Amino acid sequence: MPEHHAKLKEFKQPDLSVGQSFPFYHETTGDNKKGEEGKRMEIHCRVGGTPFPKVAWKKGQWLQLDDGGRFQVTCNAETGKCMLAVKNCRMTDMGKYRVVATNEFGESAFHFHVDMEKGKEGNPAVVGFKAKLKSRKVKEKKELTPEEKEKEILELLKKSNPKHYERICLDNGFFDFRNLLIESSRMILKKLKGMQNVEHVEPEAETVRVMKKLKHVSCNDEGTAVFETHLENVAPGTNVQWFHNGELLEMADQPDQPKRHEFRKVGNVHQLIIRNCALGDAGNYTMEVGKERFDAALTIKEKPLKFEMELKDKSAKVHGRVMFMCVITQRGKKVHWLKDGKEIDLRHNNGRIEAVTEGKQHRLNVTELNMADAGKYSIKVGNIETSAQLTVTAPPIKFRHRLVNTEVAERGLAVFDCSVNNKEAPAKWTINGKVVKTGGRYKITKGDIHSLEIKDVALKDNNAKVAVSFGDAKSNAVLHVNAKPIKIVTKLTNVKCKIGDPAEFSTAIDLHDDKVQFTWLKDDKPIDPKDKKYEMKRNRGRYMLRVKRASVDDEGHYAFQVRGCHQEATLSCSSPPSVKNSWLDMLRKTPMRAKVGEKLEIEIPLDGRAPMNITWNNGRTSLSNHGRFKIEIDNDRRVAKLTIDPVRTEDTGIYEATVSNDCGEVQIEIPVQIIDKPAPPSGQVALSDVTANSVKLNWNPPIEHQSKVEGYVIEMKDPITGKWTKVADVDRNTHDYTVGGLKEGDEYQFRVMSKNELGLSDPLNSECVVPLSPNQAPRVEPEVIEHLAHNPIYVKAGATASIKIPCQGNPPPSVMWLHEDEEIIPSKHHRAKKYSSMNEVELVIKKCKASDSGTYEAKIFNNSGGIEVMANVVVLGSSAAFLMNNPVMKEWCDRLQIDLYDDDPEEEEGSEESDPSEDEVVEEQLVEKEEEEEEEDIGEDVPDMSKSRVKFDKVTDKCVGISWTKPEDGSSPLKGYVIERCVADNYELWEKVGEVPGDATKFDCDKCKEDTRYYFRVSALNDQGQGAPVTSSPVTCATAQVAPTVDDAVIAAFAKAPIKVKFGQTCRINIPMKGGQPPPTVTWEKDGKPIEDDGHRVVVDHSDHDAAHISVHKAVTDDAGKYVCRIKNSSGEVKIPVQVEVIAPPAKVEGDIKFNNVSSKGVDLEWTPVKDDGGLPVTNYIIERKEEGRKVWSQVGKTPGTTCKFHATGIPGKKYQYRVKAVNGAAEGDTSKESDLITLKDDFDTPDKVQGEINKVDSTDDSITINWEPVTNDGGSPIIGYVVERRKKGQSGWVKCNEPEDCTKPELRVNRLQKGGDYEFRVMAVNAAGESDPSVPSRAYQATMSMAPPGEPTDLKLLDSTNTTMTLGWREADLCGGSDILGYEIELKMEGDEKWVPYSSGPIRGNRFTLKGLQKGKSYQARIRTLNKGAHSRWYYMNKNLLAAETLILPEFKMTPELEVAMRKGIEVKAGTTIRLHVPYHARPRPTIKWTRDGEVIDEALVNDMEGISQLQIRGTRSWHTGKYTIALTNSSGTKTLDINCVVIDVPTAPIGPLATSNITDSGVTLTWKAPKHDGGNRIKAYTIQKREARGRGWATISGKVRDCKYAVTDLPKGRSFHFQVSAENEIGLGEGLQTKDVIFFKQKVEKVQIEELTHEEKDLRKPPQVSVPLKSRKVPDGVKVTLSCSISGKPYPNIRWMKNGMEICDKNIFKENVIGLCRLVIKKSRVSDSGVYKVVATNEVGEAETEATLTITL
Repeated sequence: MPEHHAKLKEFKQPDLSVGQSFPFYHETTGDNKKGEEGKRMEIHCRVGGTPFPKVAWKKGQWLQLDDGGRFQVTCNAETGKCMLAVKNCRMTDMGKYRVVATNEFGESAFHFHVDMEKGKEGNPAVVGFKAKLKSRKVKEKKELTPEEKEKEILELLKKSNPKHYERICLDNGFFDFRNLLIESSRMILKKLKGMQNVEHVEPEAETVRVMKKLKHVSCNDEGTAVFETHLENVAPGTNVQWFHNGELLEMADQPDQPKRHEFRKVGNVHQLIIRNCALGDAGNYTMEVGKERFDAALTIKEKPLKFEMELKDKSAKVHGRVMFMCVITQRGKKVHWLKDGKEIDLRHNNGRIEAVTEGKQHRLNVTELNMADAGKYSIKVGNIETSAQLTVTAPPIKFRHRLVNTEVAERGLAVFDCSVNNKEAPAKWTINGKVVKTGGRYKITKGDIHSLEIKDVALKDNNAKVAVSFGDAKSNAVLHVNAKPIKIVTKLTNVKCKIGDPAEFSTAIDLHDDKVQFTWLKDDKPIDPKDKKYEMKRNRGRYMLRVKRASVDDEGHYAFQVRGCHQEATLSCSSPPSVKNSWLDMLRKTPMRAKVGEKLEIEIPLDGRAPMNITWNNGRTSLSNHGRFKIEIDNDRRVAKLTIDPVRTEDTGIYEATVSNDCGEVQIEIPVQIIDKPAPPSGQVALSDVTANSVKLNWNPPIEHQSKVEGYVIEMKDPITGKWTKVADVDRNTHDYTVGGLKEGDEYQFRVMSKNELGLSDPLNSECVVPLSPNQAPRVEPEVIEHLAHNPIYVKAGATASIKIPCQGNPPPSVMWLHEDEEIIPSKHHRAKKYSSMNEVELVIKKCKASDSGTYEAKIFNNSGGIEVMANVVVLGSSAAFLMNNPVMKEWCDRLQIDLYDDDPEEEEGSEESDPSEDEVVEEQLVEKEEEEEEEDIGEDVPDMSKSRVKFDKVTDKCVGISWTKPEDGSSPLKGYVIERCVADNYELWEKVGEVPGDATKFDCDKCKEDTRYYFRVSALNDQGQGAPVTSSPVTCATAQVAPTVDDAVIAAFAKAPIKVKFGQTCRINIPMKGGQPPPTVTWEKDGKPIEDDGHRVVVDHSDHDAAHISVHKAVTDDAGKYVCRIKNSSGEVKIPVQVEVIAPPAKVEGDIKFNNVSSKGVDLEWTPVKDDGGLPVTNYIIERKEEGRKVWSQVGKTPGTTCKFHATGIPGKKYQYRVKAVNGAAEGDTSKESDLITLKDDFDTPDKVQGEINKVDSTDDSITINWEPVTNDGGSPIIGYVVERRKKGQSGWVKCNEPEDCTKPELRVNRLQKGGDYEFRVMAVNAAGESDPSVPSRAYQATMSMAPPGEPTDLKLLDSTNTTMTLGWREADLCGGSDILGYEIELKMEGDEKWVPYSSGPIRGNRFTLKGLQKGKSYQARIRTLNKGAHSRWYYMNKNLLAAETLILPEFKMTPELEVAMRKGIEVKAGTTIRLHVPYHARPRPTIKWTRDGEVIDEALVNDMEGISQLQIRGTRSWHTGKYTIALTNSSGTKTLDINCVVIDVPTAPIGPLATSNITDSGVTLTWKAPKHDGGNRIKAYTIQKREARGRGWATISGKVRDCKYAVTDLPKGRSFHFQVSAENEIGLGEGLQTKDVIFFKQKVEKVQIEELTHEEKDLRKPPQVSVPLKSRKVPDGVKVTLSCSISGKPYPNIRWMKNGMEICDKNIFKENVIGLCRLVIKKSRVSDSGVYKVVATNEVGEAETEATLTITL
């Protein structure tokens, strides 16, 4: 059974729809066949099957009977008749025979028996043989003595070759030859060779003993020859070999090769079997066993030459095929085939006629028959000949290949073709019922293939019906034309133009057909091409519409329409605003002027499309329509107007008006000059040439020149009265004046004012000066010296300390300060600043710390002498706040001149250094670092106002409004602010003017005097004390406002030369300024944009009220530009432009790198020079290059100087990118943008690669001719030729077949190929640039003689499909052509695509195939063709599209041989083994699977469901697993079931109980039971009855042969108790037992005793219910298990009832039980609703008892 199943697994399942079937028998011989000894016996049968099966005859189990010798085997495939003939039957031919028919779908065998009868005496074969045996003369044996035997053998050996000695001895019965050699070696060798001294060799082992020697064998041609010998003493492992004429025989060990030579060894018997003997097998055969050799000869008897089967007449149809066959008695004979007496040329018939020889059989195959093939065919072999007649009939015309619907693209070529069974038949072609002939667009061809070609297919040909007819045979098809999709190359875009200008719409599409109709539309209406207003053009796919002169009426939507392509765009005509040139010219000649306080109106005449809008700005800010400014525009009058009322001095400037509409905008610049009183002189009033009675004054003219200056007025302040008196008037060109008449020792102050017709400007005040005689040494009042020496200056840590010493001297004295005898140098003591004037000297120490305490010495001197003054400074810690707030200490501080200044750093006055040295930069960095370290050392426990600023919100003649920002830090909350004030003339005397709470940041001081200059300072208070104050700039309480000024010399210095700074260093700009009332604000701009102070890189310093400071650290290229410092207050503004240059590396090279003179030798590069050289001249350029696919840039060269051209070389054919960077004296600049990839090649390219399939034209045994499509793009250079390369299939290397000059056309014959070899080819086109890329390799072509193409497959249909696969089936081709069919090739084409894609890697065998890798939901077309070794058929197209979608399939079981057997016969398994059921199926969608046994679910089974198969497995089977197993498959299409009966071979189950007892006596009992439910798969043989005493353990068998289900047990001992057991038994064994439930006591029968009646009193033993253990109340949480229990007794036992809240409990979720007086109630999961009073009521016939308890459930 297992072997049989294994063979069945190799067979396929036949497809009955195409005629496939298993082998079967039409006719058979009987089961018994009789033969007679010596006669011929024939056995016939007739078999069938598709394909036709192979038939084999066998005797016994393994002996196969082949044609040859006494056996003759024939089989006719056409009739199915088979025969086995046995010649000269022998008695040994009797036995079992079978005939086996096998094809690819199965095997069928028929068995029969052969009986053999003994031959009769009259039988010549038998009689002759017996007579020969009787008449044989028997030679009389003569007894020889041992000496005579020895002598005889020695004589024989003398004449023989020594190597045959041993064989000769064995043949003559001299078996002890080796021992003889040992005993008498000298004597024997001397007699053999005549020699005396022969060395004796001791034998190694006992010789091989021949029991039966080889004999010569003769047999008939194609018979079987057997050489046989019996040998003994052959050592194990001895090599046994057979030789034929000295050549070693090779035994076939492959199972698929026929075993002609077979060596057998059975015990001591050695055989050589030669089957199917031929003449070449005759000769000498030698058997070599170790060193022993045995010879015998084989003789082959050849039959006389004759025909065993002659040719037979044949008839066939045109285009059919026919085969003539004959069989002769001899093999290897050369035959000649003739037709009508002439020999047939088999080499030059296109493979249509083929002669085949297989042994004795000769066949002539003629395919593609035509009428000329009819005639007489003969075969001639030697001098014998046989003939047959061929009749060819013409069949009715039928289509072999019909027309199919064809789909082509517009302007393409449509081809309709068909074929019929008669190529000579005329064809009639029609299109839409009209007959067409060759000419114009149509081309008709005929022959094997009839075709109609339609060129230049247009859309009007869509759905045309094409028909062809051959007489009554007709075929139709439909032509589908796909419009070529139009791709938009350049899209139509919106157009804007000015009125009167031309407007042009343009688009480009990839349709270059000049015949196609197109339309231009305006506002959905077609434009007439004849309209002179428009101009339309088209050229090679580009379409243009031009509006010659656009107007407002031409505006709107324009559209372009060509077939299905539609584009839209809009045209808008613009009229931007403009101003008349005459008005602008007038404005340039006479700018607009106005006096301060007057009304100014600016009116602009406009022209342009309304509505128009206007914006104004005055060069500094944008103007809005409020306050003094009123902006108007009248679109009707086309006028714009700006009104300023009243005008101010700051309104002077260039006003910009921007007028715009939806068509554009225009900017107009209008100069405006406001006339006002002049500005004050700039700079400072310098005092010089001081004498005892005179002082010389010097000043600078005003910086602002808006108002004309006519002269200057000098005034002096009287030292006694304090009033100002006029000293002198000077003209506008005079800037100095000497004031005389002064009194020596008095203090004077002077001021200068500009004047014009409108009045005087604000004054420019000088410092106070005391006239002294020349050469006066410095002098300090003794009281001051004494006060400083005895009164220390106390200062809080972190605050600013100031030591001021009033002094006089002429010339003005200088001072040197010392601290603890060490000179204070600003470069070293950076926190210390020194100041000196004509009246005093001062030392200021910022951010004091403990180390600043000590003695300070001031050495004041001039040319006339000097004086020294000492002062002590004490720096206080964090407790200084308490001291400072103490009135006494404060008084002392005021007396000692202790001031706490603003902590903002102050910068030295002076102009900005243009190029600081490296030492200065390093020093600055060290100073900054030291300051940071010192700041960390200072305790910041009080509020720090150092980062705050005091601003003036309002200034009047009696009031000043200030505001400030909150301090940044402080360890405790702010309590408030203290505001102090001092008069500018007495800076040391501060007075408190008010306090505000901590959340306020503003204060108005209304107790000010007119024309008085003040300073204000603000300090913050917290729990730690009062912090250092922040001081404001000076402010003058006056109704007059003074604009700030800057000295003209300073402005001229900045304008003369730019500030240059190196890249990465610090740029500093310091601008001294004067005056300003109210105090001005300083802002900075760069290139028109405000500069923000980030506190790190860009720092704007506002601490110095007399100068504007900005620092830019680590300057970069972007920091270069035009800086503008704006110093502004409400009275005016000063703009100081400063040009800054950053000396940096060159800028990046802009633009693209251009390529010129590109060739394979190199390329010329060109680029634009850098626009910015970084401040230094460019020295050269560096060129870098990168190869395609790499990441590394490499330098390829430098330019000589600043030239912007370079010639770069490289490897021809490589692709490169280039980039450039400039170099100056500073560094290398940034690299330019990477260029595009450029290929170093000549002007022309290599050709495009060859497209399409490489086709085989012809082939021979050593050559193949191929052709291909010529290339369409030659790369700009003519094609020189083609290079073809070949390779064998499966190899990787390609071999060049020719030079390009040898193949100038797209066809080549490749020679010197190996016969039968499979070759692939590829082609490369060659021009002057080189070879193109190789084409796609062709499929493998075989180097054989050209074969006729095979027939086409038909009936292509869809069998199954999923979302990604399709299974196709077809009917195989009827004709194989000139060679065997290799398979089929399938291609698909997706809908909308023009390319056919193969979906098989090689030829497909069979008639169905599954295509994979499809796209879900896509539609496909399919085609198929047949392939043979040398050709292929035409394509067969499927007549409908296929959709890749899932097909719903009803579940269906795949019936394998094993499954069929299981369904039909069921399965049997032994107990303890495993049941395995494998059920393959096919369904879609995947079904749900359910297994059942006898209708019940199988719990113990292991089910594994996979795609396409379900497996059930039950391990450790027992008898109860027997049953009918059912599998049910269910999906949306339905349900399918399958049943399998399974029997488990096991011991029976226990009998069905109960084991009933009856007829119990004192020594016996009758037992009854029912048969077991499962008999274990075998019939119940008997039942075994066993017993066991109640106290015993072992079972004793009473009987083991009980047949029925009832048994009477007898002879049991009396007075004992027993258990009984019954077990069933089958062939497997004894099953489980069925026992009695209760013990059975066999009591001895007692005689009845007579007892007299007794009287007694009855006692009531009943007891009422009594609660021995009551219920207990419980309190439990929600969701837990609860048990209530009690114990109750009573007789009879009472009935128990449970109550809750007076109601009996009937809840199924509550478990109640009563076991031997213990009553329990169990609640599995408590709930709140379970709370209540529970009661147990016990009742019997005597009484009642109860107990209760409370159950509480908590949440």
